[in-house]
Amino acid sequence: MIASATDSYTWFENLTDLMTEISEGSIVSHTLYKDKTVNVVLFGFAAGESLSEHTAAQPAIIQILSGEGTLTLGAD
Repeated sequence: MIASATDSYTWFENLTDLMTEISEGSIVSHTLYKDKTVNVVLFGFAAGESLSEHTAAQPAIIQILSGEGTLTLGAD
């Protein structure tokens, strides 16, 4: 893993390099950064897997690095 940190940011050279192999039927998560105000988590999903419906106390940013999926926000 290539990462560098300063007082203002943490840099990861390539996020896809941080993901381990994802076994069939599984979801893999790695916490990349966490402090009092932000929690950065890298998720990897096996084909057909999904997160359960939930709410979050903090705003979320979603960046898809590869593959495809369906994202539903708010009420159906």
